[in-house]
Amino acid sequence: MFHSKQGFKPKPNPSRMRHFPRSDDLVILEALDMRYTQKLGSTEIGRRLGLTKNAVIGKISRINNEDSSCSCQRPENKDGGMPVAWWRDKAD
Repeated sequence: MFHSKQGFKPKPNPSRMRHFPRSDDLVILEALDMRYTQKLGSTEIGRRLGLTKNAVIGKISRINNEDSSCSCQRPENKDGGMPVAWWRDKAD
């Protein structure tokens, strides 16, 4: 456990962490695309994906709060290295 600027924050407990199916990953990728590429608000994203506004906010904030320090060696694996909506071709 550690202190952050926001206050006391517990470390994640691996035994309580859920494993999400690939379909959930695709929903999160679509939500992130709508938010940062299309500049849509949480309410509109939720309407398009069949989620509540708060579910969208939760999904996006969990992704944004993850430790994203990249130790990638290949430039295409670093942030901004993939083309926009790269997952859509891979989803089939």
